[in-house]
Amino acid sequence: MKTKVLLMNSPHTNFEKFDRAFNKKKGNVLFPPLSLTTLSGSLLKNVNDVSIEILDNEFEVMKYFSENMNSPLKELDYLKQNIINKIKSFKPKVVGLSLLFSQAHPMSLIIADLIKKHSPETIVVCGGNHATFAYKRMLEMCKSIDFIFLHEADYSFSKFIRYVQGKLEFDKLRGIAFRDKETNEIKLSPPAERINDLDSLPIPKTSLINIKDYHKYGRMGSLNQRSADVQPTYTIQTCRGCTAECTFCSVRQFNGKGVRGFSAKRVLEEIDYVYNDLGIKQIEVIDDDFSHNRQRTLDICNGLIKRNYDLEWSIQHGIRLTTLTDEVMHAMVLAKCRMIAIGVESGNDESLKIIKKPMSVKLLYSKSELFKRHPELYVRGNWIVGFPFEDDSQTMNTFKVANEIGFDWNQFNVFRPIVGTPEFDKLSQTRKNSIIDNQKDLQSYNTSKKFRDKLASEMKKNLLNDAEADKYSKEIDKQMMASMMIEGSQNEEKRVLSEYEEETAELAYLKNLEMNFLNNKNLNGMSINKSIETHKGTFHVNLKKSANYQRAINDFKQILDIHDPNHAIAHFCLYKAYKFKGDLLNSKIHSEKFNTIISNPLNTKWTYYSNKLIDKTELDMVKKDYQNTLEPKYSSAAILNAKA
Repeated sequence: MKTKVLLMNSPHTNFEKFDRAFNKKKGNVLFPPLSLTTLSGSLLKNVNDVSIEILDNEFEVMKYFSENMNSPLKELDYLKQNIINKIKSFKPKVVGLSLLFSQAHPMSLIIADLIKKHSPETIVVCGGNHATFAYKRMLEMCKSIDFIFLHEADYSFSKFIRYVQGKLEFDKLRGIAFRDKETNEIKLSPPAERINDLDSLPIPKTSLINIKDYHKYGRMGSLNQRSADVQPTYTIQTCRGCTAECTFCSVRQFNGKGVRGFSAKRVLEEIDYVYNDLGIKQIEVIDDDFSHNRQRTLDICNGLIKRNYDLEWSIQHGIRLTTLTDEVMHAMVLAKCRMIAIGVESGNDESLKIIKKPMSVKLLYSKSELFKRHPELYVRGNWIVGFPFEDDSQTMNTFKVANEIGFDWNQFNVFRPIVGTPEFDKLSQTRKNSIIDNQKDLQSYNTSKKFRDKLASEMKKNLLNDAEADKYSKEIDKQMMASMMIEGSQNEEKRVLSEYEEETAELAYLKNLEMNFLNNKNLNGMSINKSIETHKGTFHVNLKKSANYQRAINDFKQILDIHDPNHAIAHFCLYKAYKFKGDLLNSKIHSEKFNTIISNPLNTKWTYYSNKLIDKTELDMVKKDYQNTLEPKYSSAAILNAKA
């Protein structure tokens, strides 16, 4: 008899805030569960007499409520019932629950308890990034979880299934955490072996999911979002790990030091399978360091160039700036790479040094000239604001640098330490030092500006009494729990922002409207010719970028289609983009939309942002054009009829 294994993921979705209308227009991010298809491939290769099924809970919920918007069922109730039905019909011996990010922590505990309630004999195991670093807390909080797999489990999970089958002794298992049945103590087995030869791993078992249906119910990546012709998208991982040691990131802690890459030959074999057997024409590369090896990168690109597939690909998770050259970028463009994301994080050399980011502001300006020479590539910049060691002037300098670099789009994230990172460990250590025992740790890391300033003041006076120390200890506990997305009850999911974080988030949003919309480089073009001062000296910058109205239009329309059809600033920018392009009909449509929105007394938010960010001369101009739409020949109905 075959051993039945059910693999599923723990949803990151907050079902209390699930927006069915937003879900219907495919606003939610929905990627195929690569971790589960990868594990399935390894299990089928290494273990005999095993039957595997995959239940993608995120996909199932989004699919059901996209097709049944008016269902009386609550989202969480549907999820639970769907899992129960699967457990009853498949009757798995083992359920493996993938837990990649901290947002999924509360739901994983709910699912584990649900499985044990309806099938007490089923073995419940967890794995993934968050589970690796939060294993102790998870096992302490949830008695329904039997084992947690640490780090990569391609080999260790296969050995575990052989143990379940009675073919391997328990003391031979590696890379697991478990609760001792006699002492109730949390224990660890010896570490699992590191997989250095990634080519030994089979191609992920994509046949276990409906990969061609994912794009119907959610957004699957940059190409999927920006393309008018939305198609099935495949996610591929061509390497594990990252050369960098960034302190806010857990990639190195999870994967180990350095980068292990699949060979170019193996990568191309997987792409051949995806294109020829699955009929996929869009691929998202989810590597953290795709171009770590120059020759491997060129070999992959040259292989794709020779094949000349009708296939586009992107690297939206990030690519290290130091690895990019004209030769590499030219090869990527010819190989039909259409989008990359650059993790910059800060516009300050001091901060880059603290977070161990292997780059400098000078290098950033220098390398940005590459992007202007390869306009076929859409380039997004990823930034972090609100680092506890940065002051206001440094935060504003990050925005200034982001504006001058001229990426196609900038993504500003408010800093919050993630479980498994050195930054989170600093926070944890600070708490253990009971606030007043280790002044050095406190000065190097605190959770908010007001908290930091208050604490520094009190420490100088040396007036912290037990009550005050307890107060600050609780504040750090609160920050840590918020970082793990487990504030309060295990059945709740709350993300608590400090007052400082809220202020930073509002500033980031304002800068998003300013830079990505009103000062969008594809809308306005860019020309910078100036000297830049850094701690490494003065250097000259001469950057130019031509406007690309259609690219700007695509981005602004995506905002309206997915996020907010009444986004006044997006309508204003579309008004300008179409006007610059010479499409006066569409320009007038969006001038009317913009003026209608900001003149509505219920839209105080957009009135405020418009008056704050848009120059009065431009506001007068769009209002004047709006007045013209009141003429019969320019009315929306007339314009739409003319276009039809």
